Amino acid sequence: MKLYVEGLDPSLSNTGIVICEIDIETGTILDVPHMHLAETKTGGGGKKVRKNSDDLRRAREIVEAEQVARVMFKPKLVCVEVPQGTQSARGALSNGVCIGILGGINLPMIEVSPTEVKLASAGTKTADKEDIVRWALERFPNAKWLTSSHKNEWEITHNGKYITKANEHLADAIAAVAAAVKTEQFRGMLAMLKAVQS
Repeated sequence: MKLYVEGLDPSLSNTGIVICEIDIETGTILDVPHMHLAETKTGGGGKKVRKNSDDLRRAREIVEAEQVARVMFKPKLVCVEVPQGTQSARGALSNGVCIGILGGINLPMIEVSPTEVKLASAGTKTADKEDIVRWALERFPNAKWLTSSHKNEWEITHNGKYITKANEHLADAIAAVAAAVKTEQFRGMLAMLKAVQS
């Protein structure tokens, strides 16, 4: 039996939103049928607006994109690496907006740490964004990756095109699911689902 799980890599500028199909017998990610990068820009289309009004607009854009995935696939669970730590006031505000968005999601949630995400994907605590993208691309080549005809510093290609750096947010969202399915919390939820199904 299969289960849809949502993976999120939240950020005020670029939120990675994925839906992963999980085999509930093994806890394995079988497929990634939905990937969306919710990119929000400052400025509201060139109009002069107050900064807090602009932040609110951007938060709404992220919420709307996340809700589309939930309506389409009806996931039973959300897996996320919750934003933490920052050295700037602007970064702290961005983290606060993201945590507020996560708090509004009315589904069970498994939070994973950056170390769990790196280990579940690239297999090492020192993995960087490029390592995680390469892992996700290798595991899920048929997912709808963001590509360009232009080179970037990664030089990762897929189907004759270059993988864009923005894919780091989508790969991190997949890696959050990969990390979550290894947790005791996930195993407990699977056991409960199996009991309800039988």
